[in-house]
Amino acid sequence: MKKYVKVSSVIIFQNLKGFMADRGNFFTYLLTIVLYNALSLIFLGVVFSYIEDIRGWSFYELLFIYGFFTAVSGLFYTVFAWCLWFPESYIINGKLDSVKYLPVNSLYYIIVSELGNSFMEITSLVLGAAIIVFSSVKLHLKPDIFFFLKLVLSLVGSTSIMASYFIFFSALSFKIKSTSFFGAPFMEIIQFSQFPVEIFSKGLRVVITWVIPISFVAFFPSASLIRRAEYEIYYLITFSIGAGLFYLSVLFWTYNLKKYESVGN
Repeated sequence: MKKYVKVSSVIIFQNLKGFMADRGNFFTYLLTIVLYNALSLIFLGVVFSYIEDIRGWSFYELLFIYGFFTAVSGLFYTVFAWCLWFPESYIINGKLDSVKYLPVNSLYYIIVSELGNSFMEITSLVLGAAIIVFSSVKLHLKPDIFFFLKLVLSLVGSTSIMASYFIFFSALSFKIKSTSFFGAPFMEIIQFSQFPVEIFSKGLRVVITWVIPISFVAFFPSASLIRRAEYEIYYLITFSIGAGLFYLSVLFWTYNLKKYESVGN
């Protein structure tokens, strides 16, 4: 444990030094994040200027779900954005050859060492949190300790679900060597998690809930917070699915790493 703490502190300190040295890039990225989310919120506002609700879900309820999704995305990309460039950076360029034989867990090392390249994504987490607070006030929610506990468990569970899929896709590149990330199309599919499952057909609803549980990335955990009587238990289901999928994805990563053959660089 001491070894991991020492490695983490050294790497994270170096990452933060590099991050603070490029403040111009930080503010440019911050502006991009704000503008992107502003457009999304404007679109949501325009839609609700013509209708009162979507299948019984009000504007502020969908705003809460959007804020939750934004926070989860920010947390995910802060820690796991490296998955997007993993095939080219670690497989094609041979970087994994050296990481594989380090005296620490390879997945842990990659996560920590890449934080400096995605630390700016934390702005999405902050923005999502602000939207959650604002929509909670408008919905007259009364947060208590139990509410915040559910929120934390939901965020961890939802982020773990997203991370599991992308770790799985990254591990696939151990065998199928390509510069492209296999999970790129899945990034678009994840967007469906922002919408109430009631708007989808029964068949699609089953798929995105229980076959490929992307609805647990945002909709169900958010619903458990804003409609407690109807969706009370779903935050625990979200956390359980996230923990299970993450465990399986790490096993899949470990198995494929053992079988990994260098590209010869």
